[in-house]
Amino acid sequence: MAELENLVVTEKNLVSMVNSYLVNEMDRLERIRQLIENKKQANEHVPCSPNIGFASGDSTVNPVDAFLNIKRLVHNRNSLLGLLRENTAHDLLSFLSNEVMPREVDVNGAATALLRLQDTYQLEPTEIADGHIGKFAQTTSMTADDTFQVGYTAFANTDYYHALQWLLITKEKMDRENGTLSERNRSFTLSMLYDYISYSMHDRKNPEHALWYSRALNAIDPKHPSAEYVEIYQQIINESGSEWDGSWRNLPPIVNKRPMDGVFLEYEALCRGETRKTPKELSELYCFRQQNTPFLKLAPMKVEIVSFSPYAVVYRGILSDGETEHLKRIASPQLRRAMVVNDKRQSDTEAANMEASYRVAKNMWLNDNDDSVVARISKRMSEVTGLSMETAEQLQMANYGLGGHYEPHYDMAVEEDRQVAELNDQRHGNRVATGLFYMSQPVAGGATIFEELGLAVFPTKNDCLFWYNVHKSGRPDMRTRHAGCPVLLGQKWVANKWIHERGQEFRRPCDLSADV
Repeated sequence: MAELENLVVTEKNLVSMVNSYLVNEMDRLERIRQLIENKKQANEHVPCSPNIGFASGDSTVNPVDAFLNIKRLVHNRNSLLGLLRENTAHDLLSFLSNEVMPREVDVNGAATALLRLQDTYQLEPTEIADGHIGKFAQTTSMTADDTFQVGYTAFANTDYYHALQWLLITKEKMDRENGTLSERNRSFTLSMLYDYISYSMHDRKNPEHALWYSRALNAIDPKHPSAEYVEIYQQIINESGSEWDGSWRNLPPIVNKRPMDGVFLEYEALCRGETRKTPKELSELYCFRQQNTPFLKLAPMKVEIVSFSPYAVVYRGILSDGETEHLKRIASPQLRRAMVVNDKRQSDTEAANMEASYRVAKNMWLNDNDDSVVARISKRMSEVTGLSMETAEQLQMANYGLGGHYEPHYDMAVEEDRQVAELNDQRHGNRVATGLFYMSQPVAGGATIFEELGLAVFPTKNDCLFWYNVHKSGRPDMRTRHAGCPVLLGQKWVANKWIHERGQEFRRPCDLSADV
């Protein structure tokens, strides 16, 4: 999303560079035309005499004329080659190859993000296609070509539940657009659409609809490789005992139930703010002013308790606007796709980290020694938490992209997770606590949720959500499994501060009880 803000400027620059390229290219073509015209006129004045030989067919050639002819042809050739090889598109090609420009993978990622937002926030795909995002103002409606891209992305990922929804919307939009957009201006054909719809219907257990679209495909493109599925779908219907008469009017209702387990349904409900906490539980939570150190007596911290066990609080206004904008400014140029631990790593030659669809964000790291603001935040964190930052990790800056999210996970190393344990550098111990700074405030979505606690914390700029990942005994607290919900509207900047066990021995002493 940080890069998306610059795309408007990028597009303006692209238009300017294309116009410049066209001017230069037209000038080059004019010089080629002028060169050929000059040579044509020169050829008309070449004498056709027996002395030249070429024109008369005489095998005897005057050596002077031969020299002049060869020289003229070589000069013409070199002049023309020079003009043809003149690369007026160099700057434009360089600009188009720049990493700032989106690629096909970004289109597919954006399409997948729309599907994620559709599910998480229970949005109707038809409303999204018409430019409605929940209760917010309507934006640009999508064309049939746009909705096909979303449907095809789902189809290519074998997500036939979403593919069927969006491909059917594409068919409806095509019918409405009939006569306003020729097929050659689309990225797909009607044969492709019928083929994908037919297979998606088959996968979602709608054999009658699969057969109907397969027949429609066969009617417009009998040589299509998928046209032969007519017999297969007919056999499936016959074996099922269906009494469908083959007409569009009597097709049974489409079955397309979302394939999803209860864990994700709980996660998505929390992302929408549907908390499980009772009024009594909520009434026990409270806020206070923290003034337990000399620093905090001068600058009290507003603290909101959001959970007693495990202990989790929100430090309100722990950062200033100047600090958050400074950190975002220095982080933006260095952002790279966020990686996760490669749990399937088989040998040391394989990458320890990898990209994953369950974590969509870009991040980078800031060291206390590199920037005074980063160092100041670490000291402030130590004041409010009472923990040492000596073994804490660098401040991780993260920007969540379109529909950016991080599915349920643990911050600390759990006993059976060898790869995470390696990542956390056991010389410093496990991640005893997490500080999550909110450096922007999305218009909608982007909450941090804890599944087992039934807790959702929605980002407020300049606040910090802090919680303990392990019990005082050092045993991982499995209740801290949490997730970053997709951003529905706006963008989400966060900074993570992971605090390790070493150095906390006298600040958070071990308890004899494993559950404290």
